[in-house]
Amino acid sequence: MTAGWVPAGDPLERAVAGVVEAHGLELWEVCLSGSGRNARVTVTVDRPGGVGLQHLEGLNGPLGVVLDPLVPWTGAYSLDIESPGPCRRLRNLEDVRRFIGVPVAISLRQPKDGRRRFKGVVETVSDLGFVISVAPAQHLDLVWDSILEARVDG
Repeated sequence: MTAGWVPAGDPLERAVAGVVEAHGLELWEVCLSGSGRNARVTVTVDRPGGVGLQHLEGLNGPLGVVLDPLVPWTGAYSLDIESPGPCRRLRNLEDVRRFIGVPVAISLRQPKDGRRRFKGVVETVSDLGFVISVAPAQHLDLVWDSILEARVDG
């Protein structure tokens, strides 16, 4: 396992999801970064209505128990638990579907019409991609595989 976002279904992601869900929260993502004394696991959680400090209490200990045998480092690491916030990364089309009608910022892997970055409002989502309105009467049809990064633009 390398630094970066831990993919859905990975044993580490599944273990973290079990702890997070047992606390009534939704796992948004797990990210590994750094190495040595700067090794870090960031666990991002959500819930309808948002996440407050009271929702995060009691997660450190149980998360540490499941993470310790699964992290790719030997020795100490930092554990951060956070909310995805209003400008959250959209990880897949299911995430995009949750934000129909909401402004998003998109970065493409390859330029489209000479641009790689677009902002617009999510209009529809299909099995392969989604459509955003980028201006009045101007729509952009995007295939998920062409997306480098998608975020809520809050």
